[in-house]
Amino acid sequence: MFEKLKRHRTTLAESEGVPPYIIFSNQTLEFMTRLKPKTIEAGLKIRGVGEKKAKEYLPDFIQIIKKHG
Repeated sequence: MFEKLKRHRTTLAESEGVPPYIIFSNQTLEFMTRLKPKTIEAGLKIRGVGEKKAKEYLPDFIQIIKKHG
């Protein structure tokens, strides 16, 4: 699942013209892989996920986690 999250992060970063770590760091993706948040509220407890990133990016990552977790 970590690789799927990384691929999605890279796609988002390329479309926004920013480095991938601006979306989420590898460490944050590792936490997502381990904790498998199913809601925005659960995702907000992960280090590296703030309100803005949760609103903007987290729903897509949660869908990937639900599909592959």
